[in-house]
Amino acid sequence: MTTETPYNGWSNRETWLVNLWLTNDEATYNEVRGMSADHISDYVELLIDDVCANPTVPGFANDLIGAALIHVNWFEIANSLSAE
Repeated sequence: MTTETPYNGWSNRETWLVNLWLTNDEATYNEVRGMSADHISDYVELLIDDVCANPTVPGFANDLIGAALIHVNWFEIANSLSAE
């Protein structure tokens, strides 16, 4: 049983980490700022899935990435970005 632990003001470390990387990429940050929270959530989730779906990454590493992404609160990230 996994329990979510808040991290740096976010619902968990995975959400904080994805948000950190997104907001540090100027092009992505500027692109999502004009979107609604619902659109940001969908866009960001697809973007991260595309980036992490790398067929050259061995199965074990890909499985670990997938396990971490399950915990990301996409709506929390979207709400934060749309509020800026």
